[in-house]
Amino acid sequence: MAKQTKCKNCGLENPYYQLKCKDCHSYIRRRVVNIELWENIGKVIESPSKAFENIIFAEHKNFLILMGVLFSLSILADLNLVSNIINEVSLISTAFISFGIILGSSLLNALILKFTFLFLGSRTRILDNFYLTIFASVPQIFSFIILFPVQLALFGEHWFTFNPSPIAFKETQSFILLGLEGVLFLWSLVLLFFAFKVQTDNFIQAFLGVFISFFMIYILPLIILQSFFLTM
Repeated sequence: MAKQTKCKNCGLENPYYQLKCKDCHSYIRRRVVNIELWENIGKVIESPSKAFENIIFAEHKNFLILMGVLFSLSILADLNLVSNIINEVSLISTAFISFGIILGSSLLNALILKFTFLFLGSRTRILDNFYLTIFASVPQIFSFIILFPVQLALFGEHWFTFNPSPIAFKETQSFILLGLEGVLFLWSLVLLFFAFKVQTDNFIQAFLGVFISFFMIYILPLIILQSFFLTM
């Protein structure tokens, strides 16, 4: 059963994100004009469901460029780390290409989610899907903003190139930072599940949304970039 809002005036079932009834044009939910950045970031931590509801209801999805750039950079930092561990391949040397692939995959993910949820009975919007994915990754974005300078100060270029591995000469610090990143990554996945659960009101669809997003945003770009570097 799709998550819908029933009009109190005419009884028509409308998509959850709809502001006015499609039939009688009566207001069927509260109006949210803009996304208040810091307020919403705080709500993601304190009350995720309320934050994600605000994102879905917001008429103007502001801060798109800022949050999109920070989101893509945080993913790039994570994928660079994984790429180094797997094949000792750094993605930093082609950061612009890597950034573009990650951003493109994220947008494609939002489109795929729209049609996947629609097939399963839930109506969603592409921009909502994209924004929910970004704001669910707030822990990772903060990880990038806060931990990245620490990693740079402690390890310099070795954190990006693994030549040699940072674990080889600062083992304790390396494992602490990797552990923190792992916890924040898992937190982001949990938040993403809550985001899709708010959107669809369906456990299976929310779980499937997380699975698709994980593949599209992390696995697919990593496969593409690894293939690109290994064929050079």
